[in-house]
Amino acid sequence: MEPWQQQDHATAPAYDPVGWEPNNIIAALRGLGVLKNGEQPRVLHQHACPFPKNPMARCSCTGGPEIQWPDHDELTPIRNYQIPKRFAATV
Repeated sequence: MEPWQQQDHATAPAYDPVGWEPNNIIAALRGLGVLKNGEQPRVLHQHACPFPKNPMARCSCTGGPEIQWPDHDELTPIRNYQIPKRFAATV
């Protein structure tokens, strides 16, 4: 290897600010004490987005990834809510 071919510094990995933005927001809110202990918000990406499987890839979600917050009485967000029968509208 020639001396001009040697690299003294490591090449920084690709960084996608759009893909990591929700994680940065969650970390900031956790640092401020907005999130309760044990609450785990979820970050959702579109089906074909390569970012969740490969953090070096660029996020291709339309409008960016989505943060799903826990409700006031749950630790992790529930995707589909069930309406109890006693509250269901009767026709």
